[in-house]
Amino acid sequence: MLLERRDPEREVDADGIVLDREAKERLLQKLAHWMLLNDRTELDRTTAVEILARFLPAIPSAGEQGTAEELFDHLLHRTGLLRIPTPGSVDFVHRTFQDYLSAKEAVERYDFPFLVNNAHRSDWDEVIRMGVSLARPDECATMIENLVSPRPGLPDQHFRTVVARPTP
Repeated sequence: MLLERRDPEREVDADGIVLDREAKERLLQKLAHWMLLNDRTELDRTTAVEILARFLPAIPSAGEQGTAEELFDHLLHRTGLLRIPTPGSVDFVHRTFQDYLSAKEAVERYDFPFLVNNAHRSDWDEVIRMGVSLARPDECATMIENLVSPRPGLPDQHFRTVVARPTP
């Protein structure tokens, strides 16, 4: 709803940028994935704009409509998924959005070993669950197999944490 219907249903065209859901999602995924890779729940505006600028050539429908700065402002003000918690920084309004978008990016990049290798971290619980649910059937099966199999170098207590972690 936030990515597709929010502005059209309210008949808002505030900045002249009209991105389809896929373009918005792909840009937001890049921000969320960077935050996951760098163990952050927020990032500064400058870094966010630089991340978008780096990926704009891969998303031509977005790059045609504005600069990375303009697109960042559009995502910030028009999607309802980002907010400014303190001057100069940005985060997702809810951690679930960040976890979903970063898991989606990891699955699209085939970063399954990356997800499995971080499954022992409690702050990654939702990312791992969403990664499993977003993966294609064969990838899902492999990921689950790797999650429940002991791995060399992973301490026993981490393995037990991944396998036996209770669900709320």
